[in-house]
Amino acid sequence: MAERFETHWQIPAQVGNIERVITEANVIFDRFALESHDRFGLNLLVWEALTNAVLHGCAQQPAALVDCRLRYQEGPDCKEVVIEVTDPGPGFDWQQAVGRESASLAPYSLPEEPLAESGRGLMIYLIYATRFEFNPAGNRVTLHRELDKGRDKHE
Repeated sequence: MAERFETHWQIPAQVGNIERVITEANVIFDRFALESHDRFGLNLLVWEALTNAVLHGCAQQPAALVDCRLRYQEGPDCKEVVIEVTDPGPGFDWQQAVGRESASLAPYSLPEEPLAESGRGLMIYLIYATRFEFNPAGNRVTLHRELDKGRDKHE
């Protein structure tokens, strides 16, 4: 029997609200008995996408709202979690950042300043998501992670 669950959060654009979403998402992950490597990857993806939305998309304006949707779906061949994060900002030029419309890890490296606090979002998406896409404006990211596949792509 195929199972499906979806939930939605709308949070004020403050970094402190990200932890609440992570905590509530983990209750959902408990419900579906996700493996520890999947939980880690999903937590990292949610954290990264929400942090980008709050810090960059909303420019830390607490009156702005960030939407986060989380969907668990189970079919005969695959179990998957889909995370969608949308902010009200103008977006970013993801095609330039990715370099083309389909992504692979090959052209990426650490930022020029490896200890910098930013610059690793796409790398995280590439490693921990099975696939990801942005809307044309670049203010919504959809991250897919197939479950029970064992280790992450580049471990």
